[in-house]
Amino acid sequence: MRLVGSSSQQEGRLEVYHNGTWGTVCDNGFTHVAARVICSMLGYGHVGWFIGNRYGDGRGPTSLDEVQCNGTEMNITDCRHGGWGRHNCDHNHDVSVSCFSELRLVGDLGSKGRLEVYHNGTWGTVCDSGFTDASARVVCNSLGFGRIGWSIKHAYGAGSGHIWLDNVQCNGREYDITKCRHSGWGHHNCSHSDDVSVSCIATRLNQLLSLEEEVHGLDVLKCSMVLSGERFVMMDSLTQQQELSATLLDSDMSEERWTSTSMVWAAG
Repeated sequence: MRLVGSSSQQEGRLEVYHNGTWGTVCDNGFTHVAARVICSMLGYGHVGWFIGNRYGDGRGPTSLDEVQCNGTEMNITDCRHGGWGRHNCDHNHDVSVSCFSELRLVGDLGSKGRLEVYHNGTWGTVCDSGFTDASARVVCNSLGFGRIGWSIKHAYGAGSGHIWLDNVQCNGREYDITKCRHSGWGHHNCSHSDDVSVSCIATRLNQLLSLEEEVHGLDVLKCSMVLSGERFVMMDSLTQQQELSATLLDSDMSEERWTSTSMVWAAG
């Protein structure tokens, strides 16, 4: 197995060796999880990102298609796939993989913390200007947590060194935060007190703790809970909010539906 087309062996178009020939891998079903299996095989640790067709079209056979890994496999061939040489794609769907660790969350076991990005050999922070939950979801997806994520403002404090990015604006569909709109590397109008923090934890407790942090000390609260895109309930007092929170904790809502739940708050 190898990554080709880049100046670094840690990133490139994925090629696998089978029956005496190098061939490419189609992107159908391929995810960051599969990329982490690749990078682990190549000795780069359990990091890795699927980066689309960044390193272009390969040549020769398309060796694998519909590769689906759960992340525990020791070899890409242990993952589910369509069979050697069986595919329904052409070379403009050839997978590229990056084994660079370009993002990290500093503060809470990697799942929640101050956002830092690696650029020009140095870790630096990201300013909160323009940064939304959509941007947080791109970050969390890049880190392998799936398309969940919340901006938690400056919860993990100020960083040090470079402020690499400012005015980051993602639509949520990007596979890498550097593909979102931003002011350019090193161009910013903020200080480290504005360093953004991100949470990739999708649990009921996390959402309720966030709720408690937002409403603490308020006498009147107008809260809309949006569930699967539909307005669910409106609360006019902190007491009502607390009662609903207790009810939700005891409910039998599936984890999937909780994951898709967002809360929008406005003091009134």
